[in-house]
Amino acid sequence: AVVSTQSTGQHKMFKAPEAALADIPVPHGYRLEPLQDSHVNYIMKQWLMDVELQTDEDATVKLAHSLVMTNITERPAFGIFTDSEPSTPVAWISVYASGEVGMLHVQEKHRRKKLGRILSRHMLRVLREAHGVEYRTYGFVKLHNVASLNLLASEGWEEQPYNNRRVYYHEGYLQQLNKL
Repeated sequence: AVVSTQSTGQHKMFKAPEAALADIPVPHGYRLEPLQDSHVNYIMKQWLMDVELQTDEDATVKLAHSLVMTNITERPAFGIFTDSEPSTPVAWISVYASGEVGMLHVQEKHRRKKLGRILSRHMLRVLREAHGVEYRTYGFVKLHNVASLNLLASEGWEEQPYNNRRVYYHEGYLQQLNKL
């Protein structure tokens, strides 16, 4: 499915599918594991490029580092690693403080292997196991990120009117999320 890029602002907002999607096996030579604080600097550098904040300003870099560190160490965050480079993630996903799934990234040379699909399904399963089957999270995708827009559409994520206040799914969410 192809998603149009007509939206207000720089992002599209999606709601996760109601039905649970089956996990997909991780391809041979790859493994899915939780991210660790040792991955923060590597992921932060890529994330800064992905969100087009290419700057050396200390305040921006410190803020980005803090955001990525918090996403990785205080909430569910997963990476896919290769047997040949076991300490460097080639793909990753996390949850932001407001509860939306984000920071999904797959390195160019590892694309077309369903790694983004594997990560998004795994994250949804983890969140649903923690919060119940009725749990539906949100995700935001930059308008120019056609690969992620198409992935979410093909996985049954529903485009929503953009409203960053809707990501808080239920009261007490953050306290529950931080216990994962």
